[in-house]
Amino acid sequence: MAEERVRRAGAPAEAGGAPGEGGGGPPPGPRGLPLVGCGPAFARDQLGFLTSLHRRYGGAATIPLGPRRRLFFFAAPEAVARILVENARNYTSREVNRPSMPFLGDGLLNIDAPAHREQRAIVQPAFGRQRVDASDDLILGEVDRMLRGWRAGAALDLHEEMRALTLRIAALAFLRHDLGDEAADWSRAFDAVIRFQERRGLARLLEWDVAFLPYGRMRAGERFLDARIEGLIAGRRASGLDRGDVLSLLLGGPGGTACRQVRDHVVTLLAAGHETTANALTFAFHLLGRNPEAFRALRAEIARELVGRPPRAADLPRLPVLDATIRETLRLLPPAWIVGRRAVADDEVCGHRVPAGGFCVLSQWVTQRSPRYWADPGRFRPERWMPEAQARTPTPPHAYFPFGGGPRMCIGMPFALLEARIALARILQRFVPEALPGQRLVLQPAVTLRPVGGTRVRLGAA
Repeated sequence: MAEERVRRAGAPAEAGGAPGEGGGGPPPGPRGLPLVGCGPAFARDQLGFLTSLHRRYGGAATIPLGPRRRLFFFAAPEAVARILVENARNYTSREVNRPSMPFLGDGLLNIDAPAHREQRAIVQPAFGRQRVDASDDLILGEVDRMLRGWRAGAALDLHEEMRALTLRIAALAFLRHDLGDEAADWSRAFDAVIRFQERRGLARLLEWDVAFLPYGRMRAGERFLDARIEGLIAGRRASGLDRGDVLSLLLGGPGGTACRQVRDHVVTLLAAGHETTANALTFAFHLLGRNPEAFRALRAEIARELVGRPPRAADLPRLPVLDATIRETLRLLPPAWIVGRRAVADDEVCGHRVPAGGFCVLSQWVTQRSPRYWADPGRFRPERWMPEAQARTPTPPHAYFPFGGGPRMCIGMPFALLEARIALARILQRFVPEALPGQRLVLQPAVTLRPVGGTRVRLGAA
């Protein structure tokens, strides 16, 4: 979209390579530069580089990264199905997620089967339909708490507000803990850690634990979060109370989950559970602000169906435009924009050989914006998700996977969708966030796809 740009230092140069697919060998791809392959081009502009590969090579391509190092990139929905669903047991994620290991540890994101299967089963009850729907009052309460501090005509950073909101909701839902006056401190701590994970080059290498360096801010954030989370775990363990939340499930798991792993699960759920939803809500307001017809349709539905009442889980089936708006936002600007897996044994994906040990990359950004699988892929069109449109032109299987797929599909998906829909509807009942003049959405693809550089809006009265 014209109003979006990606933070980058330059554009990738395409090297030679014959287009084509199939043949049973590895996918075709660019030659890259001596010694470093396409590594620098990929690092400079990951979204643009992967999009150009798809445009040139189709559903599969090999990315050389240097002598004897390469990635296998797949954009075809059939590859998504093969790697994430049909043959998921042949693919691991631990090695791919290694950069996040020091902070997230052995949380659900970083462990593989059978440990992943066992640990996921322990917390799965917290994300069942009935428990999730019962969280609507909790979500609504936190949204209303935020809105009490908003004033028509005021200017604020929307992404910062959404991050604070979703973190407070995650802490209440997963830990039954009200962050209270420390909410801003928790938010800054998570932001310092996430921002450091997104850094590259010299800023990442200067690992000096001093306050004015990114590494020092990251370490301070880690210490703050570890102290608070470990204190909550110790307090709950000592009390023996079962509060029906994720923490109670972990502490009451078979044989009692080890203290360190409880900490890792909690940190992972809080980090993933607030960052991606905050990004999605920020993106939704951005897209609605630039598509007035879609904005009018959504506000009309909210006014007609809710008649000023706060949105509840029971109302959502009567709000298809709201659901379509969230789905289309996740298609066009997916917070989870890339998936990596390593093959345990040889496999064949879309007619190409993936050797044991081979690293595979899938990208929601590429597949969900591909003209091969979507009409008007670059346009924000929530109407494509309306029931009548889906009946005429169903979404191709596995062409849409904002929460991943298969046995490792995001466990928090039902909660995230409920939270995003209630928050978006409730905010629009009270305010119309309007981008300030000169504001542009700048995207940074790293741990998540997130807006950077500020997303300042002025609050109009609804």
